[in-house]
Amino acid sequence: MEYTTYHITEYLAHRLSGEEKAAFEKELEINAALQADVALCRQLMEIESYENTHADKLTAFKNVAIPIHNTYFGTIHNKKEKPVAKMVTMRKWVLAAAAIFAIALLGIQFFKTQDMLSRYGNLDIVEATERGTDNNILSQLTHELKDKNYAEALPLAKKYVNADTSNITAQLYYGTALLHNKKYTDSRYWLEKVAATQSLYVPKACLLIALSYYKEKNTDSCIAWIKKIPAGSVEADQGKLLLDKIE
Repeated sequence: MEYTTYHITEYLAHRLSGEEKAAFEKELEINAALQADVALCRQLMEIESYENTHADKLTAFKNVAIPIHNTYFGTIHNKKEKPVAKMVTMRKWVLAAAAIFAIALLGIQFFKTQDMLSRYGNLDIVEATERGTDNNILSQLTHELKDKNYAEALPLAKKYVNADTSNITAQLYYGTALLHNKKYTDSRYWLEKVAATQSLYVPKACLLIALSYYKEKNTDSCIAWIKKIPAGSVEADQGKLLLDKIE
């Protein structure tokens, strides 16, 4: 069977039936092109999720940065004016420098509002709708995880994993919820199960484990798990940023 973007998004959104999911994952194990497509789709969904979650902050940044740019940089570079006194020219450049500093400071503050766990410890979630069952735990759970309501997600994730403790997705969701509720040791118990598989969740699980040690200020263990993140993944790049922060 030839899989399309529709099948990939349905898989990532947990909307495939049990039979469909099994067939998809069987093909995924041997199809490198499909693996690449799934990874790309996951990254795009992560970008979309970040933009939706931080839309207000991005808008605020643009509202400050664009007027500053237009007022100072546009005037300096886009208009042909007659020579003016040296003091006036110097004043413009001082204002321009101040504008650069303001933009840079705003950007720094934007990223400082989040610690490393808040920035890289969230899941790329598409809300699930279960088919063929009245059980809506997964739908509720993915909704809470997407909205980063980890206190509300925790009991739902526990129910989800208890229904099938071998379910890799359930292990990841429960481990993530435990991590954000500061239950670091318990979170690692589940996340290490995910990291020991061959699933596409391995990079995220390794990064989350590293973040759990980062929160405990256990630098050696944090670095050890960063090094376990598969190269070429988004999480590997995020791990490098975490490594830069702690070294």
